[in-house]
Amino acid sequence: MKNEEMETTYTIPVGPIHPALKEPIRLDLKVDGEEIVDVDVVVGQVH
Repeated sequence: MKNEEMETTYTIPVGPIHPALKEPIRLDLKVDGEEIVDVDVVVGQVH
């Protein structure tokens, strides 16, 4: 039986960072294992 590795990535939301800051942001980190492969930055995040 052939041993195949599955590639899976996860999206981990970080934030929103406190809205009292000048530019509140939210980060969506796309990770593959322990490695960050992409980041989506959302600026101006307000409740």
